Amino acid sequence: TQGKLTSCFGYDAMGRKAWQFASTLPADKLSQVHNTGINTSLLVEHAYNPIHRRYQYDPAGELVRTLDKLRGEIKYEYEANGQLRSRDTGSLIGSEEFRYDPAANRLDFNARQFDKVKDNRIKQWRDQEYRYDPWGNLIEKRSGHSKLQYFSYDCENRLVRAETLVNGKLESQGEYRYDSLGRRIAKQAEINGEVEQKRFLWQGLRMLREETPGQSILYLYEPGSYAPLARVDRVEGEGQKVYYFHTDQIGTPLELTDSEGEIVWQATYRSWGAVEQLPVSKVEQNLRFQGQYFDQETGLHYNTFRYYDCELGRFVTQDPIGLDGGFNLYRYVSSPFTGVDPWGWCEKKGMGVSKSGHHVPSVRKSKGRPFAVSRSDKTRPTLFPKGENPEHEHWLLHEAERGPVGPRQGDFPGTDDQLFAAYREAYKDLDHIKVDVVSPNGAHVLGENVTPRAAVDLIENWLKEGGLR
Repeated sequence: TQGKLTSCFGYDAMGRKAWQFASTLPADKLSQVHNTGINTSLLVEHAYNPIHRRYQYDPAGELVRTLDKLRGEIKYEYEANGQLRSRDTGSLIGSEEFRYDPAANRLDFNARQFDKVKDNRIKQWRDQEYRYDPWGNLIEKRSGHSKLQYFSYDCENRLVRAETLVNGKLESQGEYRYDSLGRRIAKQAEINGEVEQKRFLWQGLRMLREETPGQSILYLYEPGSYAPLARVDRVEGEGQKVYYFHTDQIGTPLELTDSEGEIVWQATYRSWGAVEQLPVSKVEQNLRFQGQYFDQETGLHYNTFRYYDCELGRFVTQDPIGLDGGFNLYRYVSSPFTGVDPWGWCEKKGMGVSKSGHHVPSVRKSKGRPFAVSRSDKTRPTLFPKGENPEHEHWLLHEAERGPVGPRQGDFPGTDDQLFAAYREAYKDLDHIKVDVVSPNGAHVLGENVTPRAAVDLIENWLKEGGLR
């Protein structure tokens, strides 16, 4: 239940969301949803449901059609490699088409067929021009003839300051601070002379709470995911208010309702996350794609370890994990309707971070060795953290490896023996973390509820038994 609304969801045989609705009928009246004799479409589109939508997928698993009570019918088409080709709303307004070069960079339709983007740094898109520093960070964005933005970064390529000028006059500016783990903990934004300060508190790598003077917002998420469920607003001197999120098939907020079931925020997005329409905005709501937070002063989405430009559908800095995140260091995902990237590192195909596992040795570190593994290999045993916040524990494993094993984007120069010894050294202080050592497809179970160091031993022994070590 979500206040006075009861939400129901249906899934197909592949576990993908097939339909959802939020009804004003009480839960005991909705027991008919379990009656196989009831037509599902009639249930979903019932008059008592202020929110309902259905999803249709193609054999490749891509979303090809949505039918939404508040947004109508939208159809999608894709390239053979899964890249989004078009979004069709049934009218010229809102419909979109896309072209790409071989490295998945967006191209204007007036570009030649074989045009390529040098270094994957887009310099021009429609009426926008972009300029980068030697490290590949976006430092200037010009939109049309009137709008100009400047961006400044620290030594770790994190955005620390932004300015927006319109017709030569300062319209907005923002300053940003981070903790030692790279999470943004504060920002100060000035828009048309009004200054706003915000502080952010974290639970692992999920933003738990945001605070402004006299007010705070606490966020609750789906287990093992960055899809929001609810938020609790507190204003100094007043009682708390609870709001409920209604998300789409990948966890993007589409509506926010209050305890009475009234829609207090509602958005329609363009394909890559830019808000197309905001018909209801009684409260401020800044969450976007999983792991993203909208900054009004820049128009960018803060995305944990990077910032995302929703107009262009890509990040403004290079991937901090290098080519481990993909062949294009600025790319977001191949399709924004089936993939998410809550950390700004690499695409997750419709699954929470906790389900991705952790390769030991990593894909990059195993390259050229007898036990080399590909990212698509579902039979090789990997580490699955078991704690209450598995995505944070997964991140701790990566952080611990940076010294002994080396940066994720680099090769390991030593022998196979030295590589496994380096992993044991990296995990020596992580015995409080427990992991299962299993194949993503369940083919092999090497151990359950063991320490990361013990997991290294299990994997090395398994490789030796298979003649790969």
